[in-house]
Amino acid sequence: PVVYESRYSLRASARIIVILFAAMIGGFMALFARNKKKSAAHILEYDERPPIVYLRSFKDENLKLNMALNRGKTFLQPMSAVEVNFEAAIADILGGLGPMVALGSERDLLPRLGVARTYADNSVWRQKADRWMEQASCIVFLVGSGQGVQWETEHIRDKNLLGKCIFLLAPGRYKGRNPPAIIRNFFASVHLDIPFGNQEVDEIIALWKSPGGPTTILKGRKLYTQDYELALRMAMFDL
Repeated sequence: PVVYESRYSLRASARIIVILFAAMIGGFMALFARNKKKSAAHILEYDERPPIVYLRSFKDENLKLNMALNRGKTFLQPMSAVEVNFEAAIADILGGLGPMVALGSERDLLPRLGVARTYADNSVWRQKADRWMEQASCIVFLVGSGQGVQWETEHIRDKNLLGKCIFLLAPGRYKGRNPPAIIRNFFASVHLDIPFGNQEVDEIIALWKSPGGPTTILKGRKLYTQDYELALRMAMFDL
């Protein structure tokens, strides 16, 4: 028998091969970039500006966010948005304002892309975090839960660092990740008693307290990097 193979199936196979090859190259490039990533200590040694400290629970390290593309869907650009790492997006937004640093998890085999990290053992990480937070021009805190987060919220309260803080909530796709009760307890722990309802919690992008002024709550869809960029620029201007 004679077997005819559709040219469309050949095209589909070629596309799959190209996509797999591109994914493989992208994976190698990401590994290379992570291996060459500068540590927080190295960056702070050469950049004399006050640091921007990024605080979060380690369980929130892999959050994703969409970045809207300028031109929307076209023939050459069939997507209107691409998925990016949440932390990397925040680092890109704030990177020009000062060195952005964070403590890294001991579970990381290679440094992560995004915020520059220092890996400290359990005996010294609190001293390092304390020094950074005192020196910081700004503290960006992704609201979450966990033992490390509990210490950091107590430290912000006890050291009167609330006026430096911008609190971010996770992107909209993670609705329900932290129940409203946890969010309320989080803010109560830093002496911010905000009377919001359950739905309002899911709408909050960012929250900050101006030094000697009011508390600002910014709400939105939380779908795109642009939502967080607007919130962060407003907060940085206010602080």
